[in-house]
Amino acid sequence: DPRMKVSPWVTLVFLPTSVAQAQGGCVDEPEDVVNALVEAATGIAVTGGCASQLLQNAIEGDTCAEATERGGALRANCCRSCLDRHFPMPETQLPEDGGLFGEPVKLYLQAGQSECVGQASVRLLDQHSDATGDYSDLVVEQDGVFVAGYNEVKILGTPDESRYFIAKMGPNKEGLANNFGPEIAIGRRLQDASPTNTDIMIVKYCWGGSAVATKWNPASAANSWDRASDDGTSGYLLSTGAADLTNKDNLYGNLIYTARRTQEELDAANVDYEWSGLFWIQGNADRENTWEGFGVDTRRLFDRVRSDLGVADLPIVDTGADVVHHLYSGKIHSASTIPNCNVKVAQSGEMVVDPSTDCVPNANSACPTFTNFSFYEHYGLDPRLAVPPYSDGLPDSLLDLNKTFTWYKAYPNNLHSEYDGMILKGNMVANEFIRTFTDWTLTPEMTEDDPILLFPPKSCGRPGDPGYTEPSNETICFIDMRDDDAIDAITCDVETGEVLQRRLGANGRQ
Repeated sequence: DPRMKVSPWVTLVFLPTSVAQAQGGCVDEPEDVVNALVEAATGIAVTGGCASQLLQNAIEGDTCAEATERGGALRANCCRSCLDRHFPMPETQLPEDGGLFGEPVKLYLQAGQSECVGQASVRLLDQHSDATGDYSDLVVEQDGVFVAGYNEVKILGTPDESRYFIAKMGPNKEGLANNFGPEIAIGRRLQDASPTNTDIMIVKYCWGGSAVATKWNPASAANSWDRASDDGTSGYLLSTGAADLTNKDNLYGNLIYTARRTQEELDAANVDYEWSGLFWIQGNADRENTWEGFGVDTRRLFDRVRSDLGVADLPIVDTGADVVHHLYSGKIHSASTIPNCNVKVAQSGEMVVDPSTDCVPNANSACPTFTNFSFYEHYGLDPRLAVPPYSDGLPDSLLDLNKTFTWYKAYPNNLHSEYDGMILKGNMVANEFIRTFTDWTLTPEMTEDDPILLFPPKSCGRPGDPGYTEPSNETICFIDMRDDDAIDAITCDVETGEVLQRRLGANGRQ
């Protein structure tokens, strides 16, 4: 057919954006619609829509994956055909043997904002592992560790429920972004520490830049549903609008949808399971909130997650305050007042913001800080911090070590964790969970680089209280910003681990 000699690119450039894709679905437009668009744009009459030879020539090439106008047009109108051809889902892999004693699979939610999503590079991790042998257990598909979540094709936008998967844990299961979060280290550490070789599954749902006050608020209109008529299925949440995987306003509903979807997949395969914990990785999106508001909002989320999962005392590790005093105070307030306790705030004593400034750091902007240089003498400096101008002002004793550790994605413009920092963070929160909530054993190898054991967080106390100490480079500590009412409301012990055994007294000091 001489018409097939006409370049399909001409056709694709003129196809408009699909309404279905814009609304978060991924379907091929109806045949008659695609046929009419092609003919209107080129004068070529085709049949079969996306299955026509003309468009199949493009789909079977690389056009779907192009970040170009023609690629966008093809993805918009033949979205499902593009997905099936170029962006296949991970192979479904489910737990089978239940460890040494047939125990239920232990399910752990991992939720939060961008550090939970993860921007650590799979490519750089692979290169580092190939060159040094480090992380060899994390660059491969992991036995005994599974992940449930969404395979995200960045070029197609936010994934909907059709991209849900369960597979063995690996750093490349979530799509073409080629990034990973702390889950690869959390799952591996939990499984390695399990004395009965129990299967572990991380159920991951995260969204960058999301505030617990709004987007994760279970009381918001977008995240609410009629629990009296709730049949307990994931489909109910979709049908009522409480879950919409493409909408940032529905993050709490989407989290519970993901939990239910995982339960349903395991039930269908006759796999026993139990909800065993939550790793909450969030904070910076609430930097404009007060310590009290942030603490109350966090506690409300934890309460509702426990209620909706049916585990009243679900163990929770909470991290993400980073170097910010009021966010750390908010997390301590939540953990020390929540019903049923069982919340551990995981934070190292790496650095804190200088309180004399009004600067509040975010993922794209650093602030003046007081820094524990011993921390970096132990681990090493980020490669960009080891050279001018960023090395200016650092002590010669630190620079002379010539020791690097890939902490940041791109200091100072992108402060998300790169592969070294992300894996250390995953191991840190997993260790804290194991120490606090299990009788499992952490080997010396597992704890030798633990930031919380080596550089535990310290409290400056409350301003105005006897013994209050201002933070400085010599005293890395968090200012306790809680008021007397918050101290009086304490019902839970807040400790950072067996070694430090830190207990907050009536005045909020160590």
